[in-house]
Amino acid sequence: MRYTMVALLMKTGESLSAIQRRIGHASARTTSDIYDHVSEKLENSTVKHFNHFDPRDPA
Repeated sequence: MRYTMVALLMKTGESLSAIQRRIGHASARTTSDIYDHVSEKLENSTVKHFNHFDPRDPA
């Protein structure tokens, strides 16, 4: 449940410091270290969405 909550908050664009306080980590760095892979997946998804609008993208 905790992982899902963090992933959903990240997906909605909530700040890392707000997420850190919500889940009780001592620092945002701890949150970032643990959940960095979630933000990487979201970034990859964002890139795919933006590439859809790129006229040079053959897909």
